[in-house]
Amino acid sequence: MITETRKLIDRQVRLWNENKLDELVAGHYVEDAVMLPPNHEPIHGRPAILAYIKSIRDIAGEFDKGDYLIRATPSGNSVSWIGQYSLRRGPSGSPRMNCSCASPTVR
Repeated sequence: MITETRKLIDRQVRLWNENKLDELVAGHYVEDAVMLPPNHEPIHGRPAILAYIKSIRDIAGEFDKGDYLIRATPSGNSVSWIGQYSLRRGPSGSPRMNCSCASPTVR
C-alpha cells in the first residue's frame, strides 16, 4: 500500500506541474470530499475543490523536484502519509514556498 501511495503522490505532483487540474481533482477527490486548506474555511465537494485549486495554482507555482513523501504508515485499509513540499513561484531564483502535508489515503 505504501508503494501505491507513493505513486498516487507522484501522479498528483505531475498533474499539478502540468496544470492538468481537472484530471488531478477527478482522480484524487470523491464527489463529496472536504478539503481543509490552511487558513481557509473547509471546501466541500469536488467542483468547489477544483475551483479553489484553479484559483491558487498560478500563485503557488510548480513543485520542485525532490522526495515529497517523508513517512507513510499503513493501518487497515488506509495509509496515512506526511510530506514536505517546495513550490517554485515564477522564474528560477524566485521565492519558494515550503509546506508540509498530512493526509489519509483510503483504499
